[in-house]
Amino acid sequence: TIRTMLLPKSSAEISGQEVVNPTEFFSKVLAPFFVSRFMLLPAPLLLVPGVGPTLFGHAIVNLVLAELLTNIHGFITIVTNHAGDDLYTFNDAIKPKS
Repeated sequence: TIRTMLLPKSSAEISGQEVVNPTEFFSKVLAPFFVSRFMLLPAPLLLVPGVGPTLFGHAIVNLVLAELLTNIHGFITIVTNHAGDDLYTFNDAIKPKS
């Protein structure tokens, strides 16, 4: 998680930083997404004379709310479909063939 990357507590979390460098993760994965999605996409609205900043602000709010609703919907769909007695389970442990 992001908290684990920023504030590692256990030795396993600290060793995880060797696998995924937090600085590179934020600069190469998250930053391009946030810049393109929440700045570049609505930026042309700033060119509308008079109401550009207002339209830009409303577009940002709309994009953030849409992102939150999409994540909530995905969470509800996945969690409810991957929990319950109808899931197939093995009676004993599975041994890898490697």
